[in-house]
Amino acid sequence: MRRISVYAALWCGVCAAAAHGAAARHVTAVKTKAAIVAADAEIPQGVILIEEGVITAVDAPGRLQIPWNAEVIDASDKIVMPGLVVAHTSEGLERQNESMPDVPWISTFDAIDPFQPYFRRALRDGVAAALVLPGNATRFGGTGTIVKPAGATVDEMLIQRRVGLKVSLAPAGGLNRMGHMQKLREFLRAEQKFLADFQTAKKEAAQAGRPVQEEVPLEHKDMEDLLAGRLTAFVYCQSAGDAVRALELVDEFKLKAVLVLGTDAWRAAGAIAKAKLPVILPPDAVFFDEDPETGEVVRRNLPAIFAQARVPFALQCHSRSINAGSLWQVAAEAVRHGLGRKEALAAITATPAQLLGLGQKLGQIKPGFRANLLFLTGDPLDPRTWVDRVMIDGAFVYERAQDKYLQELIEGTKQ
Repeated sequence: MRRISVYAALWCGVCAAAAHGAAARHVTAVKTKAAIVAADAEIPQGVILIEEGVITAVDAPGRLQIPWNAEVIDASDKIVMPGLVVAHTSEGLERQNESMPDVPWISTFDAIDPFQPYFRRALRDGVAAALVLPGNATRFGGTGTIVKPAGATVDEMLIQRRVGLKVSLAPAGGLNRMGHMQKLREFLRAEQKFLADFQTAKKEAAQAGRPVQEEVPLEHKDMEDLLAGRLTAFVYCQSAGDAVRALELVDEFKLKAVLVLGTDAWRAAGAIAKAKLPVILPPDAVFFDEDPETGEVVRRNLPAIFAQARVPFALQCHSRSINAGSLWQVAAEAVRHGLGRKEALAAITATPAQLLGLGQKLGQIKPGFRANLLFLTGDPLDPRTWVDRVMIDGAFVYERAQDKYLQELIEGTKQ
């Protein structure tokens, strides 16, 4: 009898341990009106399973069993899609630029202000991740930081530190474009020479039995990684001529690059397509322009132009722009004037995630991806749609019903 009691006690202990383990790993099931799992794929009434902030399964309700211990979120009146990804912004910084032209060793990690209004607006608009880079007024502006727009400190917001290095072809410091390009090349060649000399000195010291400095000095580390292809150059090109010069620079120094374009740079779309480089389009991506041959005023739809040229592109917004204050506006306006729906959705989710090196974690609703989800009141490209809730890493970080700033804004428009 005693042996039976011992076995029973052991079995109860095993069950308790199993129950404790199950409770420790939080499981969530989200029921949707529709799940936009990718830019070109939608599951009506899709069910999304989440465990410890990661998506574990997504399918139609008839093909996916909800675990008995799951917390069920009934969003059967909402369309759910991946959280938006911003591939380039200089908003959210205490100050956007350094006054010195060549500062590749600085990082936006040290200048991001979590209480900047930008992050509150970005979260309200459905942004779940953003690469904050230095502005365009320096030649080598430093490295960027990927953050989520939620958290009281930069460490709480952090997704990935030291991502991309900003390079700008916009003349600064009173130089013209010719002088600016010369300075760019001089700086890159000087870094190449320093790094080559460093390796030579390191080899000679090792051969002579002298102490060896293994790592390059910190002020040269970012340029070493840029020239070795371990850091991506985010190259700002204000004009089509800048874009052509950027392609030459990328080829000459064998850089891994993404082009951040101004409105006039679309004229270099053919050359960019041949170079097979991705681009980030300007916030005002749909605008009126004068045709240089006919003098006729025409509408330019940059997303449609680059889609036709088969150039991978991400969209960009700026909170102070009337027509491009959010990624939603930019995408919807481009679709309204000819861009395909699939291309528009990809340009604010999967494509920017890929440009940031996070294409296997963000931008889609798939097993293994982070549970960054938007709960929408309607179609994502309908201007009447609201972002009702935002989930990041499986936890709600925004709810429209509790957004006091939005309520104040709405009340203000009624007066």
